[in-house]
Amino acid sequence: MSSRTGPVLSGYIFEEEAMLSLSELCQSCQMPAEMLVKLVEYGIITPEGNAVRDQQAHQWLFQRSEMIRADKAFRMERDLGINFAGIALVMDLLVEVDDLRQQVYQMRIADQSAN
Repeated sequence: MSSRTGPVLSGYIFEEEAMLSLSELCQSCQMPAEMLVKLVEYGIITPEGNAVRDQQAHQWLFQRSEMIRADKAFRMERDLGINFAGIALVMDLLVEVDDLRQQVYQMRIADQSAN
């Protein structure tokens, strides 16, 4: 009997409505608060509402989806040595690529329906 191991997969399962404080986001992402504050300053992650202007960092609340963005940003900085401005650019481009892929998919579906 052979022992096969496949790739190890990781992911997040969470309720979208639940919010995280800065300290909870730090714990979830295993990152220091200073790095998360930098991610906010560069627009990589965004607290809810007008929190950046109106509140101090310890009062910020984040959607759980921001945890995924923070984790990606952390890995880009740690593994690839990309600076915060570069991470912001890469994240914006990834969103744009996803949007374009969705548009192509929708166009293919529409084309198949027409034929």
